[in-house]
Amino acid sequence: MDTLRTGIWRWLTKQEFRVFRKNGSLFARKGPKNARKGSYVAVVKDDKKPRTWGLVHLILWGDGWTKEEAQTFTEPFWQYVDKVVIELVGEKKFKVKT
Repeated sequence: MDTLRTGIWRWLTKQEFRVFRKNGSLFARKGPKNARKGSYVAVVKDDKKPRTWGLVHLILWGDGWTKEEAQTFTEPFWQYVDKVVIELVGEKKFKVKT
């Protein structure tokens, strides 16, 4: 999970977000205060199903996001997460649920 979290940190940084970590979660933001775009990413262990690999949560916040911007941000984000998780655990063990 740390490998995925670190990869997401780098990916967000390449998207020109300022990223910081707090309690294992990532907070990212960019833009001026009035048009701020932010995101919250948590990569956590799935306590309900201890045999599963883990969970990734993404929340977008801020007045700066339009629907189109949010969609163009989230699609590549999830593609990146998919790619990294498949590399780590193998395609047969990977499952996406939204």
